[in-house]
Amino acid sequence: MRVLVLSDKITGSSQKREDELFHDQFMDESVLFVVEELKKRHEVSYLEADLHLKEKLKEERPDLVFNLVNGTALPGGISYVPNALDELGIPYTGSSGAAHGKAYDKGLTMKVLGSMGVLVPRFMEITNLEDLSAFHLPYPVLIKPKDGGYSRGIFNENLVFTLEELKAQVELLLREKYTPLLLSEYIEGREFTLGVLGNGEHLEVLPPMEVSFKNLPEDLHPFYSFEAKVTFEDHIENKVPAKISESLLEKLQVSARHIYRTLGLSDYARLDFRVRGEKVYLLEANSLPGLHKTHSDLVKMMEATGRTYEDLVCSILEFAMEKHQIGVANRLISGK
Repeated sequence: MRVLVLSDKITGSSQKREDELFHDQFMDESVLFVVEELKKRHEVSYLEADLHLKEKLKEERPDLVFNLVNGTALPGGISYVPNALDELGIPYTGSSGAAHGKAYDKGLTMKVLGSMGVLVPRFMEITNLEDLSAFHLPYPVLIKPKDGGYSRGIFNENLVFTLEELKAQVELLLREKYTPLLLSEYIEGREFTLGVLGNGEHLEVLPPMEVSFKNLPEDLHPFYSFEAKVTFEDHIENKVPAKISESLLEKLQVSARHIYRTLGLSDYARLDFRVRGEKVYLLEANSLPGLHKTHSDLVKMMEATGRTYEDLVCSILEFAMEKHQIGVANRLISGK
């Protein structure tokens, strides 16, 4: 089968922030790992997505696209590629443009899920300092870019405890072009991430991973900031499978399935939760989680089941084939 791996177009680094450079390196390495696994069974090519993507796809005409595009430099963002592929009738891995759009927009995710009974932190969206006149959340407050992932724009100083700190950090983030912003109630408690694989009624929730921040330096707050994820990665303890009660495991699994289906996600995703007391709060839904062979949480959760990175990549491809009803003759297990 002819598989085309699509990734973001990496631009020059001279004007990029440190978190953007980290993301570029992470994605470059992830693409190489995915291509390496797919080449074991398929005819694989690689392309960077840009504004000429549709013309290039018409020339390539792959049997299936393995989509790794976040779309930060494309109109429509993360939805651009799946929308283009749908228009051209080319099958692809991962969620639709509409589902990606809901998950990528953290504010929209919270609105949709909150209306469906899912517990989410209280939040508000802002685009400028003047919007803070309507601020009403309890402290501490966590500030995030409303769109995006990989801890871009989420720094240790984004957890604020006073109005003075809030104004200063919002001003800094807006000046650095992280806009719009999402201000959310900080949920203290245990943090878990769960991977979900599959489609429709046939979903597999991977063993939950507990993310422990207890070994971080004292001056770092206990959440997944850019500093924690990159500079002090070896101080974060990932426990998978997490040591939790059967009742909490069931709550997390039920929530994960419900959220995955409510957002219309496909093939694979990762969901981040905080547990405070008996209550499970969704922090974020990642519709295009990282597939880095040695650093991605989804890979670690898959490995906790006794399966490999190759198994994960091939499973994602096969879910996509089934979703798009690609014929049995082309199935992954045939290696053709």
